[in-house]
Amino acid sequence: MEILGGLGMLKKKIFNKLIIMTFLVLFINGLSFASEKMIPFKTLDINEEEVDGGVFQRADLTMINIWATFCPPCLDELPALGKISKEYEDKNFQIIGIVADVRGKENLDLAKEIIEKTEADFLHILPSQDLIALKLKNVSVVPETIFVDKNGNVVGQSIVGSRNEVQWKSIIDQYIEEYVVK
Repeated sequence: MEILGGLGMLKKKIFNKLIIMTFLVLFINGLSFASEKMIPFKTLDINEEEVDGGVFQRADLTMINIWATFCPPCLDELPALGKISKEYEDKNFQIIGIVADVRGKENLDLAKEIIEKTEADFLHILPSQDLIALKLKNVSVVPETIFVDKNGNVVGQSIVGSRNEVQWKSIIDQYIEEYVVK
């Protein structure tokens, strides 16, 4: 009987330690996510002009949509993002696209054609070693969208998957309410 009672206490101690360790892991992961930054970086835009992390200074809140030319859901949401980009210009908000599958000249013309046809005429940038190290190495599915403040800090949570115009406006309005200085 005493042996079984002793095992019960041991199980309880192990369980309590697991709870504490789980909490610490979640807490530490939360801290590291909260401090994630999208700067510094240097890259080129779709027209092969230089762009750096200073691009975030143009607005209090930037939506970064990571997409690819081979991705139907990405292409489906680009027209809505193009409309939203124009509509929200006066809200201290901007959209930037990262075309994940353009490497050098590969897919560059196709990306330009897609941007033109979908009227997603906001800034689109190309993957660089900096962007791969900062974010793209962790992207396993496109589209993926993150929001960044004017200092390059990632705010909120990453959004995986496409959305329609109404859904994006609802999400963006919530982020503007929380992160845009009035």
